[in-house]
Amino acid sequence: MRIALYGLGYVGSVTAAMLAKAGHAVTGIDINPVKVDLINKGESPVNEPYLAELIRDQVIHGRLTAIKRDENGCNSDAIFICVGTPSRNDGALDDSQVRQVVEEILANRSKSDDPLIIFNRSTCLPETHLWANRVFKDNSDLNANYVVHPEFLREGSALSDFQSPPLLLFGTEDKTLDLESLSKEFYPNTCLPIHNVGIVEASIAKYASNAFHATKITFANEIGSICNIVGADARSVMEILCADNVLNISQAYLRPGMPYGGSCLPKDVKALVNFATKAKTNPEMLNSLDLSNDQQVQSLCSRILAKNPTSVALLGISFKEGTDDLRGSPLVVIARTLIDEGVNVQVYDPNIHIEKFTGVNLAFLHSMIPELQHMSLDNLPEAISGSEIVILGHRNLLPELREHGTTRSSLIIDLVGICEDDIRLLGDVEGLYW
Repeated sequence: MRIALYGLGYVGSVTAAMLAKAGHAVTGIDINPVKVDLINKGESPVNEPYLAELIRDQVIHGRLTAIKRDENGCNSDAIFICVGTPSRNDGALDDSQVRQVVEEILANRSKSDDPLIIFNRSTCLPETHLWANRVFKDNSDLNANYVVHPEFLREGSALSDFQSPPLLLFGTEDKTLDLESLSKEFYPNTCLPIHNVGIVEASIAKYASNAFHATKITFANEIGSICNIVGADARSVMEILCADNVLNISQAYLRPGMPYGGSCLPKDVKALVNFATKAKTNPEMLNSLDLSNDQQVQSLCSRILAKNPTSVALLGISFKEGTDDLRGSPLVVIARTLIDEGVNVQVYDPNIHIEKFTGVNLAFLHSMIPELQHMSLDNLPEAISGSEIVILGHRNLLPELREHGTTRSSLIIDLVGICEDDIRLLGDVEGLYW
């Protein structure tokens, strides 16, 4: 395959060399003549282990060349965009280089019956990708397909990361593209399944990955600061944390949905933050957890109230399914907020037996939502009867909801991420973040 690649920095140089190694004829294109000359001399424009040797080998074998941006490099089967997207002074993304490359492709690429696939590896926000995709669609003479193809390369191990990527992600509107075959051409030694999603999802997934990496580093360092206070070895603490691959290092708790609650997480986060703050350690990220969690709950309440309901059915009210513990439950906060705004709330939660409440759970009931004994119903059909909005707060109540159904005029607000299509047969469904 003939490949033109824009941008010969860290990502571009590695991508160009590895694609050439896979047997493709690669032309690197850069605005900087120094980088172009280095490539053509078989040298690396960047300092990356083993990259210089790989570039030299590909240049010797005639699979890799480089040209300046003012030369026409669009006579290709595929184009990779690997230019920089730095931050502006205010933190906003500077996508000007990507936009310049898109305009150059339009100017240099002539009408063709041969399909052209444009892979953008530059990290861009959805609006940039959607703009580029629209530009190529509007210029149908180019016969071009635009694909978001984020990179997951780390400086210092970029070659091995390219050869054995953590995942293969493609985002496109054209689901007829054979990305499976293309992936094998670019990554011949990789047997990973590909993730073929929409343009927006691919864009956000890249940002989510980097934000998560930054979050993990910051979290570890804040725990390290707290360890210093008590004389604990932070390395040992984090080693213990990482040993749990059921809850800690796993997919657990990494699904958008209900904010956290219960008797443990809220109080333990508060205690840790309070302890660290008193010791003059300011754990900014840990301190933001409760604030962000509360904001999620209030945002959901505002979203519900914006629909001006008079009657709402709440399916589940304990902080999670399978328990009668109301403490810290976001669903209790939702019910409390709706009641205070004059909304009639009916609750169905088969785990709630108020007559059996004792101790702290009973005290929480009396302090937060004493009305529950009059709102709690014994069966789901009665709870949803006459409700304009049905809030699905517990996943295990879906079978009952499916069995009994709702009126077609009811809106179901799904807080647990039900992906089954048949729930939509019950009425209009609105997901929390989906």
